[in-house]
Amino acid sequence: MAHVYLGDTLCRLHRPEDAWPHFENGFGLAPNDLNLIALALQCLWDEHAIEEHRDQLTTMAEQHPGSWLAFLATDILHNGKTNNGVDPQYRPRGYNEDPKE
Repeated sequence: MAHVYLGDTLCRLHRPEDAWPHFENGFGLAPNDLNLIALALQCLWDEHAIEEHRDQLTTMAEQHPGSWLAFLATDILHNGKTNNGVDPQYRPRGYNEDPKE
């Protein structure tokens, strides 16, 4: 969890390349943590850094079949343009937002 949150902080500071190793580590430790994976992937999308990590995301999806990591990584690579990142139904609520209805 801490790895992804550190990566998210760096990503939101417009430093996605510095964030990537932390995201990668966190993904490997918790490939079924829907909210953390969605948070990280959305920030990478917002920072236009998904394509740079296409190969790594594909490899990680293959290493964790049936996981949220596999599903969300594959989905953002194929449907990111349509969804503007992570499919909205899987995104965690943003900071300082009300709960989802």
